[in-house]
This record gives sequence, C-alpha cells and structure tokens, in this order.
Amino acid sequence: MCETIDMPCIADAEIVLEAEILPTGWTHPEGRFGEFTRLMGGLHWNPLVRIKAITMRRDAIYYALHMPWENTWLAAPTRYAVIRRALKTAGVQVKDINVTLGGCGFWHAVISIKKQAGEGKNALMAALTAMDMKHVVIVDDDIDVFDATDVEWAIATRVQGDKDIIIIPGARAKPLDPSLPVTPPGIVPTGAKVGVDATIPEGVPRERYERIAYAYADRAKIDEYLHGKADQSSIGSKDEKTIADLAGKIHTLIDAEPKYYQEIAEYFGNYDFQVVARALGKLHSEEQLWQDARGRACVRGSKFSAKAPPQPE
Repeated sequence: MCETIDMPCIADAEIVLEAEILPTGWTHPEGRFGEFTRLMGGLHWNPLVRIKAITMRRDAIYYALHMPWENTWLAAPTRYAVIRRALKTAGVQVKDINVTLGGCGFWHAVISIKKQAGEGKNALMAALTAMDMKHVVIVDDDIDVFDATDVEWAIATRVQGDKDIIIIPGARAKPLDPSLPVTPPGIVPTGAKVGVDATIPEGVPRERYERIAYAYADRAKIDEYLHGKADQSSIGSKDEKTIADLAGKIHTLIDAEPKYYQEIAEYFGNYDFQVVARALGKLHSEEQLWQDARGRACVRGSKFSAKAPPQPE
C-alpha cells in the first residue's frame, strides 16, 4: 500500500511517487525537452505537482529515456503491428514493412507487397489509417524496403506523379509535427497524408524491369583480371580446336533453351573469359547465333528466334 494514499502501488516498481496535482491555475513553465522528432520541443505551462512521499526498492534504478532514438526504437514496432493488421484487413499480402528511423519511427513506412492489380492503391489507403502515419511508399516484393537506394530506384522507375501519388488533406495530425501551423491549445491539428504507389503499373510488361545480371559477380577475384584466369580444361590454350569445341557446346546449350551471356559464362566457367567470347564470336560469324524476344542468345532459325518487325512500305 502507498504511504499517504489509500490505494496500492505496483509491487515491482523501482520508484513510487505519491503526489497531489494542485488546482487549476497553479502552473509553472516547463521544458524545453528533446522530442522524438530529433528537435527541441517548446516551452509549456504545466500544472504543479506536490510530492507527498517517495518510496523505492533497495538499490532502485532510475532510468531516464534518451531522446530520440530510444523512443523511436520503441515506437516503430507498434506501427509495424498496426500497419500489418490494417493491410491484412484490406486483403493485401505483405512481404516486408520498414517503419524508418528517418521518419522518426512514427511517420514514414515503406511496404513491399505481393501485388495484384489495383492493390498498390488499396495498400496505401489501408496503411495511411495506421496511427499517425504521414507518408507511405508501397513497392513490389522485388524491392528491399530496408535499402533506401532500392526504394528510391523504384520511385524513379515506376512512378508517374499524376497517377501514383495520393494526397489526403485535412487528416488528423500529430501536434509535434513542426511543419504544421501553430494551433491554439486544445485544438487538434490537421495535415496532409501522402501515399506513393511505387509498384509496377498495370499494363506495363514486367520484363521491362528485368535487372542487370553480372557474370561471376559472386566469386570474381581481382587477380583473375590482373593476371588472367587459368583455363582448367586446356591450361589457357586458345587454339582453334578449343574454340570450335566450345562453340559446339554453346550451340547445344542455347538450342535447348535461350541463355543470357551471363548464364553462358557461368555454365562454362572453367574456360578462360576470352575463350568463351571467341566461341560466341565463331557462332556469330557463322550466322548461327541469334536472339530471342528477351535478348537471350539462341540458335538462328530455331523456335526461339525473334522475328524481325515488319518494314514500312
């Protein structure tokens, strides 16, 4: 039980303050304090509190919250939960959510979804209802929401501002938002919410967004470029028989299924880079090499060959 108040206190509390809030009019200036916005808050007139008793555990711990990070680290997970619940209710399948520290853990979210037609906009409207969320970006599931460059790339290559940016004016806002006009005490401020649909637009072929692939990117070593890569099959030999044999193997490979150069180079990775290039050159010079509609190497005249567009009369 408390010492001066007829009520129990929390049994495992570190420190208990028993106090009386003085009547209206007994106020005093308080602040300024650091806020979750990473800015200094304003000076406030707050009620005076008269402390009547302080009790504590032995070796009590007093913990002063460090602003802003300890606040935002705690705030962001609560937003994750509310956003995920809102999107589930809207029937949107979520891959990842990043409530960013740049958005102070309160205002910004980047969300990747497994999109069906129209769901970019549905996801935006659902996510913007979550707590004090201010700006939301929706991306496809091929975008890493924790990589700012990847997200910016999605915005740069998948957004048309007149179609994909939604602005909702007059929504309830958080008083600590410094971009809002000053409002009188007791008045709830309103502001704008913004949604960016950075998913691949409907009607745009997804193959337009096929990313660049690099041969040997996961295992290339600088020494191989400075000193050459040993050809394990023929100890660096670049004679015509080696090149002709490899050209035949490449022909067989791409006759079965078209391949990008990166895939061909990986498949014949035990050959020197120059041998692979010369073998492809041999097929090209013999007019056996062609490309399919996606630009992959195939055999000329095969069922995979790209058809030339009709010429104007």
